[in-house]
Amino acid sequence: MAKQYLTLVTDIKFNDEGEQVLETKDYILPSFIKGGTVKQALKLGKQLDGLTEVAKDEKGNPIFNEKGEQVFIEHVPEPQLVDKLAQFASDAFGGQFKKDEAIDGIDSRDLLETLSNVLGMVISRESEDAKKKQFIEGKTR
Repeated sequence: MAKQYLTLVTDIKFNDEGEQVLETKDYILPSFIKGGTVKQALKLGKQLDGLTEVAKDEKGNPIFNEKGEQVFIEHVPEPQLVDKLAQFASDAFGGQFKKDEAIDGIDSRDLLETLSNVLGMVISRESEDAKKKQFIEGKTR
């Protein structure tokens, strides 16, 4: 089984050319996580699910785009939800980093997705890398 981990940026420096150089650290998910942690993950997951809803027309029918894909409306989460997700990540990783280190160590454009992935790590033993590897192996057979 592949180790599940979270990579956080711990420092930003600049090289001689003035380019950013990110220092990172990988935090390994503990091999044992209490089962009660799943309850917390499910509650937070439900709050995240509430951020997306199906777009509907005036008659209440789902709206589809020109490609035939269903259209969704994304709502902006409350800042407290980000704090809860980051604290959950800190707790799930056994306190190896603090809530604010999680928030500041993840690129803003990836923050919600990355913290959401931690929920999945707790609920399932498979890492995203392992799922991708299985998918690719299945396609090449």
